[in-house]
This record gives sequence, structure tokens and C-alpha cells, in this order.
Amino acid sequence: MRVATINEAGLSVEAKRAIKRFSEINGFLYHQKSMSEAYLRSFRPSTPKPTYKPHPFIMGSNFITRHPISRQLIRSDDRYEVTRVNISKKTAELNRRINNYFVSQSYEILETYLYSIAAELCMKNKRKANAINKMINCADKRSYRNHLKDKWKNIEELYSNIIIALLPKMKDF
Repeated sequence: MRVATINEAGLSVEAKRAIKRFSEINGFLYHQKSMSEAYLRSFRPSTPKPTYKPHPFIMGSNFITRHPISRQLIRSDDRYEVTRVNISKKTAELNRRINNYFVSQSYEILETYLYSIAAELCMKNKRKANAINKMINCADKRSYRNHLKDKWKNIEELYSNIIIALLPKMKDF
């Protein structure tokens, strides 16, 4: 049986974009995990100890993110002093920070997609959407999305008040 590709599946542009970004994050995390495991294997305690005193080395991460309100760049220069004794602990700490960053990025992707779904539902059900929330002069999907982002900061409230209220009954599909 042949499986349809994303382009053949009849998905919206927003859905395709979300799937692509989730796939990129998944690939990055897989690569990062593989590299960390390979890195740790090269420093196994089973390797013979050098006759000289090993010097610690520096390991770090450098993420640059944008502040959500001011849009200014925020640089986090994290440096860790690593030795053979604490390398697994420091690598795990760095992996946790990277994973946390990408979990937040995944949430942002999902949030953007939910706003798009809600805007699409508002476009298709203008009268019902205006009864729930006065959306004056929302002529296109972008206007609806911007209005929803301003009005509904909490995704749970957006979901329960807009998406669930405007979803058609399953028999209408």
C-alpha cells in the first residue's frame, strides 16, 4: 500500500509548515543525541588513564533567542568546566537545556497552528464567531488570526471557547 506524501495529503499550508518544522526538530534532536553518545563513548572510564594529570576542558552551548515582547536578541553563553569525572553529568545537563529549548519551540509551532485553525473556523462561521466574540472588520484569515492572538493569550481558552464552539459536527464532514 502506498502512503501519501505531505503534498498529496490535502493538508493546509499551515499544517504542512508545522509538520515540516516538527520533523526538523526531531532530526536535530536525534542528531544531537547521537553526537552526545558518541562523544561520551570516547571518554569512557575504560580508556587507559594518562600518566599526566589531565586538564579540564570547556564545553558550552550558545543559544540566541528573541525576547517575546521586546524582540531583542538574548544570548545565553553557558560554559561548563568538564573533566573525566563529571563529563557525563555535564553532558546530560547540556542535553537537558537543548531538549527544553526544543520543547518550547515545538509548543510555539503547535500554538501557531492552533491560531490558524481557529482563524479558518472563524472565516467559515463568521456569524457564529461574531456571536462568541465581536470580531469587527475581520475580512481575511490574517485579520482573524491577529485578533485571536490579541484576545486569547491562553491556548486552553482559545481551544474551549473558539475551536470547540465553531467545529462542525462530525456528520458534516
